[in-house]
Amino acid sequence: MLIDDISRKNLKIAAEDYLQIREIYCSLVINIFLEEILP
Repeated sequence: MLIDDISRKNLKIAAEDYLQIREIYCSLVINIFLEEILP
């Protein structure tokens, strides 16, 4: 039971980290994309 709670908490943390990383990555890609297209 205790191990289950810990792994669930770790999964939640990992999911939040993943969403943050994906957000940063998307904004980087958009910035590079805009710089390439716009003079």
